[in-house]
Amino acid sequence: MQRSVVFLGLLAAGCPTPEPVETVYHPSVSFLSPSADTTVPAGDIAVSIVVADFVLAQPATLSHWRPVSPLWLFVPEAEAHNGDGAPRGYAVLRVDGSYQADLRSVQYTLTGVAAGPHTLDVELLFEDGDAFDPPVTASVGFVAE
Repeated sequence: MQRSVVFLGLLAAGCPTPEPVETVYHPSVSFLSPSADTTVPAGDIAVSIVVADFVLAQPATLSHWRPVSPLWLFVPEAEAHNGDGAPRGYAVLRVDGSYQADLRSVQYTLTGVAAGPHTLDVELLFEDGDAFDPPVTASVGFVAE
């Protein structure tokens, strides 16, 4: 019995360790509503976005800072770019090219939308406000009546 244990130990010791698999994320964003080229009632309009390989998150706080020397100097951690999971950040929503809101969830209500044609644009940004290169964006046109 002892010989078989030694043999298995030598066999396992000679096997190469598998390399860790690096996960590659490809963040994307799209509009669920309003749909492209639809007509919706003017006034309050529900906006829904879909994000993939990206986490909509609250802004970074001081609790995310880390010490960088024995003197306890602190610098912010680059959690948004850390590679330990899907990137984190927020989405910037624009209506007809004008800033509307920073989205930290997939639901938002536009208020007081006037009648006429409109364009919604959304762009994903890292927690620290950095843009992706190339930018991760989506656009949808609709008509309010």
